[in-house]
Amino acid sequence: MKRKSVDNTMKQHFDKIADKQLKKQREAIAHELQQHSLQLLSTAKLWMQLAREKPEMCETCMAKSEDSLQLAIDKVRNLYYDLVKEPVKHSPNAATSTNRSN
Repeated sequence: MKRKSVDNTMKQHFDKIADKQLKKQREAIAHELQQHSLQLLSTAKLWMQLAREKPEMCETCMAKSEDSLQLAIDKVRNLYYDLVKEPVKHSPNAATSTNRSN
């Protein structure tokens, strides 16, 4: 009976650690999206609006918009690969995994 109690306590402890890691990972994703990808998408939108308002600048604005869109695509793609490469584990080993800061 005591063994089950210890196992249960350890499981609860590891579940709390995994929950904290998931929360940190969600916050990192939100930060990455807000600070980089969404800003790049907003920049692309502004360039397109400027191209509409000033047809003489259309070619330059569209090129800059394309650049911003490509950077946003690259950021999201890299974020995805980082998540796939280093998923959060729900196991006792999760407590000892290293966290990368970008």
